[in-house]
Amino acid sequence: SLGLGSFLTNAQAQVAFTIADGSVQACSGALLDSGGEGASGYSNNEDYTLVLCPDGSGPAISLQWITFNLSTAGVAPLDQLTIYDGNSTSEPFIGTWSGNDSPGIISSSFANPTGCLTLVFTSNGTGTGVFAAATTCFQPCEPPMAVEPRKVGPIRCWSAWTKC
Repeated sequence: SLGLGSFLTNAQAQVAFTIADGSVQACSGALLDSGGEGASGYSNNEDYTLVLCPDGSGPAISLQWITFNLSTAGVAPLDQLTIYDGNSTSEPFIGTWSGNDSPGIISSSFANPTGCLTLVFTSNGTGTGVFAAATTCFQPCEPPMAVEPRKVGPIRCWSAWTKC
């Protein structure tokens, strides 16, 4: 597993940005918690929304989580990250994650015309943690579409074993 330190050290043409930055266009970089590159982690009582969009070198954004360790201390609501498939929180909901339940790889869908992802991070008043993800851009694939079989006419064949 690639650690955050070696990810940032070995990355070429990487831009580091935090969940607190509001709006970012980046196809090659690192999304970090509000603590930034020092891996100090996020603080209590945070409420940030980040709209992450492609920078023009690709039509869609993808996040691969390098580390994801949110605090589960205190009473609900727990620290959590919610992701939407588009450039606002009114776009389709992808999911909500908390604790050590990493989102894994999250990518904008073929149906998303902006290629953006919107992330909403909130933390309660008890306990902190860290998170970081690598960002890349890609060309999304059109999902397969079921096609109704067509009848092309009677099939007639004979073999020594069976009649079809």
